[in-house]
Amino acid sequence: MINQNSFTICIDSNFIVRLLVGYYEETIYLEMWNKWCNANTKIVTPDLINYEVTNVLWRLNKTNQINYTQAQIALTESFNLGIELYSNSELHQDALAIAEKFQLSAAHDAHYLALAEKMQIDFYTCDKKLFNSVQQNFPRIKLVNANSS
Repeated sequence: MINQNSFTICIDSNFIVRLLVGYYEETIYLEMWNKWCNANTKIVTPDLINYEVTNVLWRLNKTNQINYTQAQIALTESFNLGIELYSNSELHQDALAIAEKFQLSAAHDAHYLALAEKMQIDFYTCDKKLFNSVQQNFPRIKLVNANSS
C-alpha cells in the first residue's frame, strides 16, 4: 500500500487547467488550491496527468480559447505545482478493472479513481459525467465546479 496521510488528495487534469488558465474566470479553483497549500496538503495524481494537461492546453489553443504563449506558460507552471506523480503496473491493472466495471468512455479517468481508492483519499474532479457515473460506488469523489463552495 502507498504511504498516505489525512492531508493527501488526488486531483485531475481538468482541475489543474482551470487553476492555471485565465480563461476560466471562476476563483473556486484558486481558493481550493490555496486552502490545500496552507494546510500542507499533499497532492497526488497518476503520472499521466502531464500528458492530459498538455492535451487540454493544446485543445484550448486550437479552439482559440488561449494563445500558444498562454499554453506554454500554463504547462510550465503545472510542472512547478509540487504534485506527486504515481505510476506502477498495479495502478494500470486497477484502472482497467474500474473502466470495465463502470464502462467508462476512457480508461485514463479510471487511473485517478484507482489511485484515490488505493490510497483511501478524496479525489477532486471537474468531470461531471465521470462524477455522476461513479459517485455511488466512490464516495470519496468530489465534484468541483463554479457552483462549489
